[in-house]
Amino acid sequence: MDVIYEGDRLAVIAELSGADNKDIETFAAGKKLTISARNSTHKYHKEIELDYSVKDEFETTYRNGILEIKLVRAKGK
Repeated sequence: MDVIYEGDRLAVIAELSGADNKDIETFAAGKKLTISARNSTHKYHKEIELDYSVKDEFETTYRNGILEIKLVRAKGK
């Protein structure tokens, strides 16, 4: 898993091979990002402590087993 900070934005890139897009759940609150995925053969759960608080609205893309999450720093945090 990679976390890339660029000013007020950051990207988290995680490998989730074997998961379907519908099986992936992501949740952001404060400085924490949670990624969960489950299907009949795989289970994945990861909580990441970020350097700063982020907005709870974010963009995700999942392609070829790679999940990318783009987040924005929360104002004043």
